[in-house]
Amino acid sequence: MKCLINLVICSLCINLTLSVKDTYRAAVVVDPPKTVDLGRYVSFIQDAAKSKADILVLPSPEKPNYGEEYYDEAVKTLSEAAKENKIYVVAHLYEETRCHGESEVVRNNLVFDRRGAVIVVYRKPLNKRANCTTSPSEIIEFTTDFGVTFGLMMEEDLVLKKPRSLKNYIVAGEWRSEIPFLSASQFSSSWAYVTNANLVFSGGIYAGKAGLKSGSGKMSVVELHKNCDSGETIAPVVPPTKSYPSEDALHLYAVKAVNVEVSLRGYTETVCHDELCCEFYIKSDFIGSTPSEVSYGLAAFNGARHFGVHYHIGAQSCAVFAYKPGGITGSESNSTNLHFEKITVTGNFSGPNKSQFPIILSSAKNDILSTKFKFETSQMSQKMTIEASDGDILSFGIFGRDFSKDFESENIRQVNSEGLTWDVYEYLYNEDVQEFFDYVWIRLRIMLVIVSIYILEMM
Repeated sequence: MKCLINLVICSLCINLTLSVKDTYRAAVVVDPPKTVDLGRYVSFIQDAAKSKADILVLPSPEKPNYGEEYYDEAVKTLSEAAKENKIYVVAHLYEETRCHGESEVVRNNLVFDRRGAVIVVYRKPLNKRANCTTSPSEIIEFTTDFGVTFGLMMEEDLVLKKPRSLKNYIVAGEWRSEIPFLSASQFSSSWAYVTNANLVFSGGIYAGKAGLKSGSGKMSVVELHKNCDSGETIAPVVPPTKSYPSEDALHLYAVKAVNVEVSLRGYTETVCHDELCCEFYIKSDFIGSTPSEVSYGLAAFNGARHFGVHYHIGAQSCAVFAYKPGGITGSESNSTNLHFEKITVTGNFSGPNKSQFPIILSSAKNDILSTKFKFETSQMSQKMTIEASDGDILSFGIFGRDFSKDFESENIRQVNSEGLTWDVYEYLYNEDVQEFFDYVWIRLRIMLVIVSIYILEMM
């Protein structure tokens, strides 16, 4: 009995020590393999525990396993590994279920605590055909024994859901966006900067305005302040990538070409779309002697646009962007010889139920120093401004979310072999619809019985 009491007291002391600390250690896997088996997951958990990490976000495989037996085995294996290594583990697993006679693949974010218990599950249907599993409208929260309350999201939630007042977020579940800046790898740095919150996801660890934090080796383990109060400020610059989504809806924007010759002296321009007006100041100080592969445009957009298959989101944009005939470019293979001495973008984004994010894509010739970067709202004019000096920029501006204009559409755009598009409406089936058809079928059966009796009596 005395040993049991001492064990309880020791456990309480450990938990108290963990919660009193101002920091915690988060871990993610750097450059994970495309296919990950359960044995590799276990080794990741062991490595994170050896590095004294409090919480590990496992990578999402590019080719997930949808089997029901695999899901059950994965939950059991990860639970045992989290318990043996005494570490919090976040995993994104796919599960195939049956619902109303339809097959539905469900994406699951699971959080295991140090005892191996699943303390929270965040589920989303992948195809929404049977519509049995709905995602919550608000961000899910969970609290740890080291004194941190996390918001739990999937990658697309960075765009879809309005940020809360939390200071720590976990993101798991890969999402491939076909729109520039709106995939997690491009948008996460801006999201963390604006919310000034710690953002831990399989693509990296962001410490609010302090930006991306990297560790050494194949696993990145970062010490994070619980209140994200490190005091550092780094401009949320995104480097170009080998494959970058092109903007396929430029015709929706109001666009004016940058006058390169005039920009050498510095000039202002205004571009409006609907009720949004964007004011630009452009001054360039260098033009190369060889022709540039890209041109620059000044763009404004205010309205709703598609995001993924099912969603339309309210969006507002004021941006300077490099473009080729195919659309906006952000590829590292595209060179530009225009250097910006100063660039300022201002828009009237004011209004309720809105959020704005700085978007900066650099050609990686040099970084934009934080001392030469500004992103702020004018209290007098209620306008949002982003400004930078001395940068080689591919895209620069403000992306705004107007959550009041969001809507979810079951309309899917498909392309046939001839390149033509048509609309396909998904199969909708929820409990209310099922009850309705059950009711109609019962009444119809009663009517058929009555008619049959009447016909027999007439014979």
